[in-house]
Amino acid sequence: MLTRILWVVVALLLWAPPASAQRVDCGNGHWCRERNACLVGGMCAERASMPSGSTRLPNGKWCMPGERQNRLFPDLCVDATEVECRDGGTCPAGYQCGPAGGCVGGPPHTGPMCGGQQCRGGDACAESLGLCINPKQSVDCGNGIICSIHAACTENRSCAMVTGQRTRQRPY
Repeated sequence: MLTRILWVVVALLLWAPPASAQRVDCGNGHWCRERNACLVGGMCAERASMPSGSTRLPNGKWCMPGERQNRLFPDLCVDATEVECRDGGTCPAGYQCGPAGGCVGGPPHTGPMCGGQQCRGGDACAESLGLCINPKQSVDCGNGIICSIHAACTENRSCAMVTGQRTRQRPY
């Protein structure tokens, strides 16, 4: 019996963070260790700096690898392969800017139907928003948020730059 009690005490000590450690409240009755983000699916990951190849904008935000600064709106990023239009929109490679906005030309769209439109071939439907996204660049968090593939979806409906290692959120 004494051995069993000792095992329980040891397990509790290993499970609990040191008294000096700060907890990140995930808002769902669980917590992650200090400097971690609470991710969807009950996971935690340590926050990270921007990935190698990112470009800092004048406003302090970052363009991810594969993106560049928007020439018309210097505080925004665009995919490095996209064409910028006078109306502020962008068109994928192989398309041109239409005179009334939008994109013209390019191959016929063969992707899934999404939000009343057909996506380009290779695109996916972000069903939470009814928008077509390029899965090589973006991920649909399923809660109305779309993150870069370089980031992770968080419990508080945002995106966070994190390391690859994941741990489970812990209950209070």
